[in-house]
Amino acid sequence: MSISSLDALHRIASPSGIAIIGASESPGKAGERRLRSLIQSGYQGRIFPVNPARETVQGLPAYSSVLEIEEPCDLAMIVVGPERVPECLQQCVDKNIAGVIVVTAGAGGEGDPYSTALSDILAGSASRLVGPNCSGIFSAQGRVNLLGLPSIPSGSVGVLSQSGNIIDSLLHYARDCPFGFSRIFGVGNTLDLSVLDYLRYLGEDQSTEVILAYIEGLSQAERLVEVAHEILPQKPIIAIKVGDTEAGARALQSHTASLATDARVTDAILRQAGIIRVQDANELWETAVAYLRLPPLRGKRIALMSEGGGHNAVAADNISRCGFLIPQLSTQLQSAIRPHLLENMAAGNPIDYGGTAEENPQVIPSCVEPCLRSEEVDAVVVTGFFGGYAEFIAEHIAENEVAAAQTLTRLAESYDTPLL
Repeated sequence: MSISSLDALHRIASPSGIAIIGASESPGKAGERRLRSLIQSGYQGRIFPVNPARETVQGLPAYSSVLEIEEPCDLAMIVVGPERVPECLQQCVDKNIAGVIVVTAGAGGEGDPYSTALSDILAGSASRLVGPNCSGIFSAQGRVNLLGLPSIPSGSVGVLSQSGNIIDSLLHYARDCPFGFSRIFGVGNTLDLSVLDYLRYLGEDQSTEVILAYIEGLSQAERLVEVAHEILPQKPIIAIKVGDTEAGARALQSHTASLATDARVTDAILRQAGIIRVQDANELWETAVAYLRLPPLRGKRIALMSEGGGHNAVAADNISRCGFLIPQLSTQLQSAIRPHLLENMAAGNPIDYGGTAEENPQVIPSCVEPCLRSEEVDAVVVTGFFGGYAEFIAEHIAENEVAAAQTLTRLAESYDTPLL
């Protein structure tokens, strides 16, 4: 009898033993990289390389089949050619291995002969499948790195992605950031365990504070809304959903064969679910960082400022399109800002400190602080050019810019109003 998806994912994320079927010593091969990253992650359980052609792999005793393994083994990863995957999966099922990750891609999506063969093997068994056509998993708490990528930073960001490349991008963005990952699930074609299963697991996972998702299909829209509503009181869900256009739909057919959905339908479903929709991997990561770094937003009133009208106008349009307000500031608040501006420059919101901040960057925190202190403002957004005045004004400005940035950092830490 099949175990529940949550029980399976608990054992997949913190397994008692891991078999890698197709483990290799050939540099760069999928089976070599994933075994190496698992060893380097400091995993504390037993690792069982499965390769019938070798006695040892990367210094570990090798097995010709998972059926030879006599010790507990909760997780197996299959990294062999598609013609061998059904046989290897059957052996995992016969061994009652709780979780099986199939990295290997097959012929297509649900209903093709490859997927049908795997589904038939799983039917009624005690094993659950991650993938196929996936990149692997990472679990900070379990010290499991089966993504084949080195040095993944630990943290509180949970990820589920139907694309390995999106995972690669998120790891790249995290390199120069103080935040890292709790769990990463490369879920591929979701033949067995579904997007909803991973969402529910990450929703209950105490080490995850923010959930990021890359989704290619919305086959269970009503259930998605229900699951999201269960999760959102505790943590946000931020998602990329692709396949809204004809070209995007063609890309899905060649990737995971997920069904496309109309853009308006997708927006409506995600809005009803309370899921924040973003457009690319960079925005996905930056939104997660904003949630982790900034205090909660109390309302929709934004104080906007820049060193010029053009940047303010662009930002004002974008902020307004997102449903936020840029209200006229009170006379009292304008009076606190105006001494730092040139005569006749705008202080009513947006605020224009052009002509002063270029030579004296401390003008920026001087305009920011009254807004952070005010009950009229729910967030402060500083846009435009900052961090390079020294390149076209004078070298000594660089020192002033650093000082201004440090002051802004102290202000951000001192008030419970978000500063961006």
